[in-house]
Amino acid sequence: MLLGGVMTHRDALRCDIPDWAVMEDMHTSRTMDGETVTVDLHEGILSISSPDMSYTSDDEQFVAGCIFADIDHDGSDDVMLHVWKKGSYGDHHPFWEDDDKTLFSEHLFIYHWDRTRESRLRAIWMSSSMPVTGEDVSVGDDGVVTIMSTDGSISRWCWEHWGLVRIG
Repeated sequence: MLLGGVMTHRDALRCDIPDWAVMEDMHTSRTMDGETVTVDLHEGILSISSPDMSYTSDDEQFVAGCIFADIDHDGSDDVMLHVWKKGSYGDHHPFWEDDDKTLFSEHLFIYHWDRTRESRLRAIWMSSSMPVTGEDVSVGDDGVVTIMSTDGSISRWCWEHWGLVRIG
């Protein structure tokens, strides 16, 4: 968003993300582990808050979508973020690969809701750059993640012990 005709840092970053990438808007309340929280997602910035906590996504990342579902089949909802960020990896990456931190790439981040943590979010899986483009990401009642790519192809992913694996 331009403020008074001046491009902000986030505006400049957003220009580096493909035009087809949709940043969802969301404003909802939900109960997580007995705690009522408010979820706001606008222009790639996610905030989750309650009277006892507050979480805001990283300013250098764009959250395209936020899904609450039991992805790891433990009986409680997880929080999955569809994220655009620079680089394929985080602070640590395979020594045999370079990590170009000048380009945006897509990632899925999955968190457990953990009331013992101040932010409530405990990372259980942080994907490197996705091998498919995710024009639309959804999770079924069975916890299977479905990604529809920009070319119309569909891939399905399920939780297996430590993270998502492609099925089908």
